[in-house]
Amino acid sequence: MKFKLLLIAFLNCFFVCYAQSTYVPDDGFEQILIDLGYDSGPLDDFVPTANINGVTRLNIMSLLGFDPNVNDFTGIEDFDALTTFTANFVSAPNIDLSSNNALVSVNIVGRFLTDVNLKNGNNTIITNLNILSTNGNGLAPVRICIDDIAYANVNFQDLYATGNYFVENCTALVNSITGTTFFDADNNAVCDATEIVSTNGHVVTTGANYSFTSYLFQENYATYSLDSNVTTQLQGIPSYFTVTPVSQNIIYTNTGNTNVVDYCITTNATINDLQVESYAVTASKPGFDTRIRIKYKNIGSTLLSGTVVLNYNDMQEAFNNADGVSSGISVPFSPAVTPNTLTWNYSNIAPFETRYIDAYFTINTPIEIINTPVVGGDIMTYTTAITPVTGDATSTNNLHVFNDLVVNAYDPNDVTCFEGDKISLAQVPDYLTYRIRFQNTGSAAATNILVSNDIDFDLDLSTLQLIASSHPHTTTVTNDTEIKFTFLNINLPDSTSDEPGSNGWVLYKMKPNNTSVLGDVFENTASIYFDYNAPIITNTATTTVSETTFVPDDDFEQALIDLGYDYGPLDDHVFTSNVDNITSLDVSNENIANLMGIEAFTSLSILDASTNALTALNLNSNLNLTSVTVNNNLLTAIDLRLHVNLIAFNCFQNSSLAYLNLRNGNNVNMNQIDTTQCPSLTCIEVDDATYATTNWTNIDAASTFVNNQAECALLSIAGIDEVRFDIYPNPVSTLLTVYTENEASYTFTNISGQIISAGHLNVGDNSIDVSAFAVGLYLIHTRIEGSSFTDKILVK
Repeated sequence: MKFKLLLIAFLNCFFVCYAQSTYVPDDGFEQILIDLGYDSGPLDDFVPTANINGVTRLNIMSLLGFDPNVNDFTGIEDFDALTTFTANFVSAPNIDLSSNNALVSVNIVGRFLTDVNLKNGNNTIITNLNILSTNGNGLAPVRICIDDIAYANVNFQDLYATGNYFVENCTALVNSITGTTFFDADNNAVCDATEIVSTNGHVVTTGANYSFTSYLFQENYATYSLDSNVTTQLQGIPSYFTVTPVSQNIIYTNTGNTNVVDYCITTNATINDLQVESYAVTASKPGFDTRIRIKYKNIGSTLLSGTVVLNYNDMQEAFNNADGVSSGISVPFSPAVTPNTLTWNYSNIAPFETRYIDAYFTINTPIEIINTPVVGGDIMTYTTAITPVTGDATSTNNLHVFNDLVVNAYDPNDVTCFEGDKISLAQVPDYLTYRIRFQNTGSAAATNILVSNDIDFDLDLSTLQLIASSHPHTTTVTNDTEIKFTFLNINLPDSTSDEPGSNGWVLYKMKPNNTSVLGDVFENTASIYFDYNAPIITNTATTTVSETTFVPDDDFEQALIDLGYDYGPLDDHVFTSNVDNITSLDVSNENIANLMGIEAFTSLSILDASTNALTALNLNSNLNLTSVTVNNNLLTAIDLRLHVNLIAFNCFQNSSLAYLNLRNGNNVNMNQIDTTQCPSLTCIEVDDATYATTNWTNIDAASTFVNNQAECALLSIAGIDEVRFDIYPNPVSTLLTVYTENEASYTFTNISGQIISAGHLNVGDNSIDVSAFAVGLYLIHTRIEGSSFTDKILVK
């Protein structure tokens, strides 16, 4: 009896004790729980349940200097209170979180991850979902089993679950579609293995719930299907080619299938169509070498020969040498060199063929003496053109302008938008060009690299075009939200062993949505995975649709480019935000005839626009001006009545200047005035003529200070009495009569100095029709026998 009681007690203890323990068969998982203090060891495949069922945050990652070697997460089901689960670089192919119904945040990066079960009945509380697999070639997404597909498709796409797919049936498998695209070079309507493999276009597979896109950058493509009824199609091929099949419909009755769909591209028209673009492969730094790659491509249907021309600024950098790259083979390719220009001849580029030219330069240092010094922040402009242009179907892509920003230092893992941090509303229909760079700064070669690029919803992913990359890769897009660039087996050296060879990059372009408006911001951030290491998150490249100011005078815009407030080419616009905070502007000696656009310089305090060809000057928006220098121009009228902060004003050597108003109510603060060599200027309106006469002595002998136009009119009448000159009626609405006893000439200007009309006056009465003039105040400037007169005319 005693023995039976003891046996019963032992069995009760055994079952109770083990009922309070959680089975954790994976030694790696249990060891991490021991390290975290949830178990005391040694490894025995069990962890006290009471130690884990209240844990709210569990972080499985590189702990205490080693990578987690977790192949099985059995036991995770007893973490009843778990709200945040993080598992980085674990080896488990599947993770079952279906019992963890308190989860709010899930972050998983797996080496071989294929499945995550989140079907816990409480998905609606999840606010952060980041799941990524570095398994294989990076093409197969992770299958995430959830409560409700419709809910997940709407709510989880913004939570970095893009690139994966959702299912409600946790045992479902994915179907795949692979194949090759061929160009029928002999145009016999038959494509076989001897034909040219085309890397043009992209293959899109769509179903009722999902879409996958594979971009053709290598010989074969692969897409995936999660729907039972899908259509796959080769897109992005010009209309002068025929694609067979046009599309392929596939119906699946089960899962885990692989279908092969090859495409044949044949010519249906004779079309010449070339394309060229250039970009920087390396970061451009003062005093260092840089490499500019030119990509030229035959996207037409004929064999073509011609020239590629690169224009650059040879005062900023020195050309060293060039290589031609075709079919992955690089050979020296020397151009004809003339000032600022490199020219290459090419021959027999076939349809769908792409070639490259790598041009190597050395950028000037900041202390360059002979040529132009280059510093961080400068812009290097490259203009590339390809011929023949005559007969080209789309000549707009035969010319490409690339502006490269010079930097002093840089992060080797970054995203750059070559169009800059601003684009105008007029540029919205054009492409934005992005470069993602990466460098292996580890201690060993990186075998595989995955670049994950979430796309701003204001960018149109359907317009994505791949330009080039440093290494062969595959590109996939899932549900129009994420791009994955997968570099397999590239064995990228570490930077210590081979610094130049440790760098890689990918270049692509896409357009903003056509609904973009002023103020829209396009953001681009990439996550870079080197083998199984934690991702490197790049900077965020931002580009804003920004307001521009119209600057029609090319010489004025070029001066702003030279000053760094704009960058080429000349397009008659400058970003308003680049100039509205400038306080000092020197655009002297630039042959500027029109200063339109100056109104955007609202913070301007000092302006020097001397020695130009200005005929009019409107500074009514520049009310912070303290100093204005406009000497040696062709100005006829200047009105500065609104400029109460003005201290210095110089307008000497303006022989046509006939109207000047300095009556700003603050003349006592003006201590530097020079209006000499202005023989047509008879009157200068000021606050106090007596004060001005005493204190401002640098005026032309023909000029007199007056307090108002009435006093100026009296001076004109005195002169008129000598030469018998009269103007009437004033105000006038239709015909103005000008009587003179001498031959004369006249010029009508508005108050800003713009010439409205001009002509000759005969002896006697002369009629001038002003009926077409807008209502307002005008100036009539007359010259009679060497004398100049200015009168105000009011048109009503």
